[in-house]
This record gives sequence, C-alpha cells and structure tokens, in this order.
Amino acid sequence: MATTRAAGRRTGFSLSPLRRILRILTAALLLRLFFVSRAGAALDALLTRAGQVPAFAAAALGFETGRFSAAPPDLLTLLAEPSALLSVRALSYRAAPAGDDDVPAVLPETPAPAAPTAAPTPGRHAAPKTTDMPKPTPADPAAPETPAGPAPETAHIREITLRPAGTEGYDTAQGVYVKNESGLSVDMEALLAQTPSLPLARGKPQVLIVHTHGSEAYCPDPQNLYTPSDVERTEDRRYNVVRVGDEITDALTARGLSVLHDREIHDFPSYTGSYGRSLEAVTKAKAEHPSLLVILDVHRDSIVTSDGVTCKTAVAVAGEKMAQLMLVVGTDGAGLTHPNWKQNLSLAAHLQKAADARAPGLMRPINLRRERFNQHAAPGALLLEVGASGNTLPEALAAARQFAGVLGDYLVEQLP
Repeated sequence: MATTRAAGRRTGFSLSPLRRILRILTAALLLRLFFVSRAGAALDALLTRAGQVPAFAAAALGFETGRFSAAPPDLLTLLAEPSALLSVRALSYRAAPAGDDDVPAVLPETPAPAAPTAAPTPGRHAAPKTTDMPKPTPADPAAPETPAGPAPETAHIREITLRPAGTEGYDTAQGVYVKNESGLSVDMEALLAQTPSLPLARGKPQVLIVHTHGSEAYCPDPQNLYTPSDVERTEDRRYNVVRVGDEITDALTARGLSVLHDREIHDFPSYTGSYGRSLEAVTKAKAEHPSLLVILDVHRDSIVTSDGVTCKTAVAVAGEKMAQLMLVVGTDGAGLTHPNWKQNLSLAAHLQKAADARAPGLMRPINLRRERFNQHAAPGALLLEVGASGNTLPEALAAARQFAGVLGDYLVEQLP
C-alpha cells in the first residue's frame, strides 16, 4: 500500500490505533491493580458511599451533563455527608426480600439528649462451643489484618438516649414498657406476676448465644479499626457482634453457667435467609444438648434520622458511658407457630425490670413484634439489640457486660 506524507502526518497504515489500544489496556491494568490494593479498596468504598448520597449523585450528574462548568464548590461536602441510604436497615431490610423472620427497621421511641456522665461511685469453668472457633487476636496470622490510619470522622454521629416520653403507645406495668407492634393484646401485670419456668440443669449446657446477623459491626474508633465487608459490617469477629457474644459468654460462665456460643456468621454469603441458617444452628445445638433452655440472638441496631444522620445510643452507668440495649420479643402475630411467646415476653419483662433497678436507662422499651425471630425454639429465647451502628465497640461491650450480669444473676437463681 502506498504511503504519502502531508503536513508532517502519515496517511494510510498507521500505528496510532494500535497505540491507543495499548494505552487503554495499560490504563485498565493499572486501574485494576489500584483497585485490588488497599488504597483502591478505600476509594471503592468512598465512591460507593458517594453514589448513595442523593445530593452528591445529583451534583455529579449535573457536572457530567454540562450543567456545571466545573465541580460545584460544595461537592466534597456532599460527598462527606451521610445519607439515609447508608443505613444497614435501609440497604438490607428494605431492599432485600423479606425472609420468614427478617427484622424490619421501625424502632419508634422518643429520643432525648444523652444523660450527662455521672460521677464514679466509690469504692470459670470451660464453656463448650457449638462452633469451636478460637477468638482471633491481632497476632494471629490467620486473623484479618487491621487497617492502619486514623478512625473515620464521627462528627456526623448524633448521640441520643432513647426512653419513653409517656405511657401512650406502650403496654406498661411496674415501670416496664413494651412497644407493642404485634397486634396482640398482652397483660403486663399478669406476665410480671408469674415467674418464667426455666428448670436449668447443673453441669449441662444451659444457654446458647447465636448471631443471625453476625457481620453487624460498630463505628470504628482508633483502637478498633476494621476492613468493612459491607456498609457497617465486617466478617472480622474481633469487631462485629460475635465479639459482643464473646463478652456475654465470658460473663455468664464466670457466674457458673454453661454456655454454648455459635460464632458462625449466618448473614454471609447472603443476607437473605439468615434466619433460616441460624435456625439450623439452633436446631442442631438443641438436638445435641436438650438442656438448652435459654437462647440469646445478639444483634446490633441501626438508627438513622429522616435527614440522614446516624445515631448512637448512650447512657451513663456508674460513671461509664455505654450503649443502650433493647430486647425484641417475637409472637405468632404473623401466622407462624410460636406457642412460647408469652413465656418469652414474661422473661424479657423480668430481665427488663431487674436491669432498670441495677442500671437505670440501660434498656430501651421492649419491642414486641409480629415476627417470631426463631424464638419458638426455646421457652427462654430472646433477641438482644446491643447499641447501634453509631456506637463504638467498647460502648457495646460495656453494655453487654451489664446485661450479662443481670441475666446471669437471674439464671443462677433458677438452678436447682
């Protein structure tokens, strides 16, 4: 083929298209290498978060379509601001198909300013585990690596204390408040008048701790940084609710109780079906240990305001700030068989009353629901929400220790 020159340019065959292809492939390779690196993962998480902020998405779209000649000056501010879409409940409970017992997101209570920190007041035997998995430590090479660097900005987190503003909307007796969303009527006085029958056997497993949503995690702080596997979640058991379950297990065994702790993460690899997988674990444990009468499903809540602000629950107990807790009790209101729900509710009410006496403000009102949350499996089955996504892990652990003290003392009294 003839080739001529015109004004310094070649016509006919040229390497320019090949060079462009090579440049594209090189750029793609570099981009791929960047995104599989730690920095790339961080950028990927940041861009994912940015895409979930409505204001940022609108601004970026305007810039792309030529509405703005340059990036708006507040674009970085929009990127940093949280959105209601970042709520775990907004992403999972509303987007994922509802399972048999999946927990909806509505937790209606009256937020109040957090109580001021009070002045400080003065002055086991081995537990078997259904999943015999050792607690990973930072020195454990098999444990996920803890990311370096400062903790994320927490200025967007609002601290609140959730407590009833009055009796309206609650079933209440003897200071115990129940937010009844089950559509069923309950007599709280009658439930508090009876003592739940829990004939625990000495020397045999009595309590099972499980985590239907084990990857639920807390707001990172400088001492507790982790690599997220999803929004407000991590599979690293050192930093999610499995760690909280470890704390409760240790506190109960220290009181002479025999505790099984299922440390499996049942919301992986799919959030949908979590309750089915955790029920399989509960059923297996019950078949192997019929003495199990108390089953505690430990979760972490997520509270986001209508304007997209993430909240942390807070209360001071003996001068120590910690997260608030909430007991969730299921029923047969959704049509699933659950003959034990009133007994479960009676146990929750007694524990709530004891906790209120020992640590006022620690417990949010009991949440009574239509779903059963696998609580048909035992007469002492409860769901415990430990803090919210805005809380730090130390705040959650402190609250868990308080609750474990209440639960442990109550169960020791049931021993023969």
